[in-house]
Amino acid sequence: MSLGLSLQTVIDGIRNVKKIDGRFNIINTAKCNVIIDFAHTDDGIANILRAVREFAPARIITVFGCGGNRDKTKRSVMGKIVSQMSDFCFVTSDNPRFEPPMEIIEQIVSGIKEIGGTNYTPVEDRKLAIRAAMEMANRDDIVLIAGKGAERYNDVMGRRQPYNDEQYVLEIAGEFGF
Repeated sequence: MSLGLSLQTVIDGIRNVKKIDGRFNIINTAKCNVIIDFAHTDDGIANILRAVREFAPARIITVFGCGGNRDKTKRSVMGKIVSQMSDFCFVTSDNPRFEPPMEIIEQIVSGIKEIGGTNYTPVEDRKLAIRAAMEMANRDDIVLIAGKGAERYNDVMGRRQPYNDEQYVLEIAGEFGF
C-alpha cells in the first residue's frame, strides 16, 4: 500500500501466492496441524518459532536437529532456543553426514540442559521423532518440523538416502485418517 497499491490489490496478491516448498508449509491433519520449514540456523529457528507462537492456539511441539560436519557452535544455542520457545521438543537427526547422529544430538541437548530445560526427548531416527510428535499432539497443537524443509534426502555417511518430511507426515496423516 505504501507503493500506491489498493488494499484489494494487496489482498488479491496474497491470495495468489504459491506455496514455496520447504518454507512454512502447513499440513492440517485430523490429529494436529503440522508446519514444515527449512529453518536450520539459530536465527531461522527463532524466527519460525516466534511466527508460530503468534497464532498457535495451544502447544508447539518442535522436531529438529542439526547437520553434521557443519557449524558445531550453533548446536547448543539452537537447543536453548527451541527449548525456551517450544512447549516440547524432539531432538533428532538431520543430515548427520560423517558425524555420529547421537553426538550431534548430545551437543544440542547440552544447551537445553544448560538452561535447565526438561521439555525434550532425544530420538535419533527422524521418522520416529516425527511420529512421536504427531502422536503426542492434540487437535489444537502445532507440530513444527524444522531443518530439512523440502529436501528429498537424508545425508548419512556420504550416501543420500531418499527421504522427505512432507511425504512422511502425509503417510502418518493417512494412518490418522487425515
